[in-house]
Amino acid sequence: MEPTENSRRDFFKATAAASLGLAIPPTLAKGEEKPPALPAPPAPREPEWRNRQDGMSYRMLGRTGMMVSELLCGAFPFNDPKFHPVLDDQIARGINYIDTAAGYSQGRVESTVGDYLKASGHRERVFLSTKLSGYYGYLESVSKEIQKSLPQSKIDALRKQAGEMIESRGVLKPGYHMNYFGGQEAQLPQAYFRFLLLREHGYKDGWQAQVKARARRLLEESLKRLKTDHVDVLHCPHGISMPEMMEDEPLRE
Repeated sequence: MEPTENSRRDFFKATAAASLGLAIPPTLAKGEEKPPALPAPPAPREPEWRNRQDGMSYRMLGRTGMMVSELLCGAFPFNDPKFHPVLDDQIARGINYIDTAAGYSQGRVESTVGDYLKASGHRERVFLSTKLSGYYGYLESVSKEIQKSLPQSKIDALRKQAGEMIESRGVLKPGYHMNYFGGQEAQLPQAYFRFLLLREHGYKDGWQAQVKARARRLLEESLKRLKTDHVDVLHCPHGISMPEMMEDEPLRE
């Protein structure tokens, strides 16, 4: 089924509403007498069951109401139709959560899963997840454009500030950060620098609308490959390097 405007709009509204309970509160100003009152977290939704099978255990995913199987399908290697029988076997055993990402095999995993769900008719039997894998790659290109208009002294000052943040937080100390893949921690200095650059210049200089449009485009491309008009869980974006990225204004919208 091709995505429709109504289904996309409903998805964005539901995602925004659900994310309010997950947002990190802003850092308290020094000397503030008491923290501002936080909104009450939303009540858990009614349990939603999909593909419930004997022999599989399920638990609610946060407050979403989604009763997710305790064993999930991480589809990272599923880049070819030869994996369709594996998906058949997993669903037969009661697995009801499939995790994908645009970055897995350059979108081929999403296409493989989408072809399977369309051919099998199992879309409504599973909770489907994907990620905005290309989001930070686009922000990196935006940051390079912004740097062209800045004096080198300003760029150096931001890089120094990024380094000081990493040092003060002990980000590179054992136990603070886990490398999910080899060399991941080498990306942290650039991620901190990019965050500071965009906060101080990018979103104030007209880039915000373009970043939002890019995020929406990435989701539309994933929906097309997955052959569905919605996903049940959207990782927005594909991993973060610092807590402040949870408050990224374009993504919150």
